[in-house]
Amino acid sequence: MSYKISKLLIITVLTVIVSACSNTQLSHEYLMKGQVVSTTNNNVVVCIGSADGATVGQKLDAYRFVTGENSEEGANYFKKIRIGHVKISKIINKHFARVTVLDGDVQTNDMLELKK
Repeated sequence: MSYKISKLLIITVLTVIVSACSNTQLSHEYLMKGQVVSTTNNNVVVCIGSADGATVGQKLDAYRFVTGENSEEGANYFKKIRIGHVKISKIINKHFARVTVLDGDVQTNDMLELKK
């Protein structure tokens, strides 16, 4: 029983720490970088901005992470699936940009990766 309480306490503390720094450089750099943060009314905003070297016209691959079927210890539990492509249409600021979906079904919380 004490193991469950300890585990719950650790999760709670980590959640508070992460939420407290949600608007900091740490949050942008390690937690959100590359994430689709909004997809409302055909207005797609991503967490890639001028500080990341983003420029208008860059094309990015869009990925979604889905749960795999294999839940054995050490197995790849999440699968990375390419779901489409986007192009940066406007740099909003050093942290965010607006993109145009070129193909696929890009949704909030999907991840983007610069095509090399």
